[in-house]
Amino acid sequence: MKKVIRLTESDLILLVKRVINEGLHDIYSYLNTETFNKLPYDYKKSLMIVRNDGVGNDNEIINELLDELTQKEKRKVFYYGEVPIDLIKDEVKDRLGYETFDEYHKWYGDDTDHGDSVLPIIINFDDEELIIDGWHRFHSYVRKGLDKVPVLGIYRD
Repeated sequence: MKKVIRLTESDLILLVKRVINEGLHDIYSYLNTETFNKLPYDYKKSLMIVRNDGVGNDNEIINELLDELTQKEKRKVFYYGEVPIDLIKDEVKDRLGYETFDEYHKWYGDDTDHGDSVLPIIINFDDEELIIDGWHRFHSYVRKGLDKVPVLGIYRD
C-alpha cells in the first residue's frame, strides 16, 4: 500500500526550491518558486494570455482564469525569474539540433515586434523544445538585445 505524505504549502515550496537548486540545470539557478496567487502580476498575465489565447482585457482574463482554476491549481507551484538570454539560446539550440542559435534564429524568420512589452516566456524542462509558449516574444527579445528574459514554468507534480 502506498503511503500518502501531506505537505503544507510552505513545505512544498521549500522542497521544490531544494530540487531546483541541486544543479539540475543552469537555468534553474535563476528561478524562484511560488504559488499562482503569489506570482508577480506579469507572470500571471503571461499564463493568462496563453490560457485565453490573448483574448480580452486584463480584468476579463484574470476573472475568467480565477473562475476556471480549481483550488488545487491555485496552490500549484510555479518557478519564475529572469534568466540570462544566452542560457536559453544555448538550451534551445541544443534541443533543436542547430550548430548555432543564430542559424536557428535566421531559420525561424519571425520579425514580430512586441514593442516595449517584456512578458515572460513559458517553459517546460520536460518538453522537447523547452519553450512551450512565447516563441515570437523570445525571438523579439533576441532582436532587441535583451540580456535577461523573464521565464515562467509550471512545476508539475
